Amino acid sequence: MKSEDKKKGFTLVELIIVIVVISVLAFILGQFVAKGIDAWIFVKSRETALGTGRYAMERMVREMRAVRRPNTITVSATSEFEFLSTSGVTTNIKQTGTDLTLNTQVLANGLLNPGGLVFTYYDANSNVTAVKNNMRYIAVKLSIIKGTQAVTLEDGARIRNL
Repeated sequence: MKSEDKKKGFTLVELIIVIVVISVLAFILGQFVAKGIDAWIFVKSRETALGTGRYAMERMVREMRAVRRPNTITVSATSEFEFLSTSGVTTNIKQTGTDLTLNTQVLANGLLNPGGLVFTYYDANSNVTAVKNNMRYIAVKLSIIKGTQAVTLEDGARIRNL
């Protein structure tokens, strides 16, 4: 028998070794890709929560700056604020479950429940007050959760036209 007559090929052991090496490389690459996807989801969730929160906060503060006078505030609770604006329109901002609403419009969802929306009212001397006629500044704290990300924003509005 000549050496030319032997069939060339791979042995079973060689094939198993190649399969094991490829499997290990695929597992390592899979872990790398999975970590990249997790990082992207993390950043995207945070970006979504922050964008939603910024929009809602900007809108609330813009409306609150239009309070006609302290005596036109009708509701001044921890999670609800209602007042008569300079244009004569009654405006209500409140947390309903996990939604933040401005009158009937939902500004944001995914609020912490309870405590996603917190109003604090201050007098002219920067002391916390519950007396509507003494209110001069309203601080707002908004906490939103999107996925695994929690974002807390704070802002406030001074009552004008005294």
